[in-house]
Amino acid sequence: MDGMNMVALLARPEVRSVFEQLPGAHQDLGIELVSVDDGEVRMRLPAAGRVARRTTSAAVHAGAVITTMDSAMGLSVLVHLSAPSSLATLELRYGELREPGETPSILVAARCAGIFHDVAYVDAVAKDDEGDFARAVARFVITGGGDDFMAGAMRLLAGDFEPDQGDA
Repeated sequence: MDGMNMVALLARPEVRSVFEQLPGAHQDLGIELVSVDDGEVRMRLPAAGRVARRTTSAAVHAGAVITTMDSAMGLSVLVHLSAPSSLATLELRYGELREPGETPSILVAARCAGIFHDVAYVDAVAKDDEGDFARAVARFVITGGGDDFMAGAMRLLAGDFEPDQGDA
């Protein structure tokens, strides 16, 4: 599967739903996949009170922003690859230009700049209603093999996938 097929796959609402309902951070924080266009991955983080920096401010906590950036950057690497693979974050550096404003959501845009010797180099920006407030750069190691999301997405394309209904 090439990167363009991955983009088409991620455009399907049922695949987005699988991605957004992954256990852990995506589900806990409500991270939404907004778009995957021309190698850029965009995700939205709802600025709910549970991710506030402090009780006196509705500004989003940096940890929630970093988690969203890490996810968007990782997905930008997967889109960049010519075959499904798993990967791991080697390093992620985050810097705030300013504290985010009290806004309904944060938009993160990430792009894989390139891959050299199984290491992907990625950058991202986080925006609120006032514009850019944080930037990140990261390196990811490409570890080979597929991951659960990719395997589920491929089964979905083949018509063999039923979303987990939980323990009924």
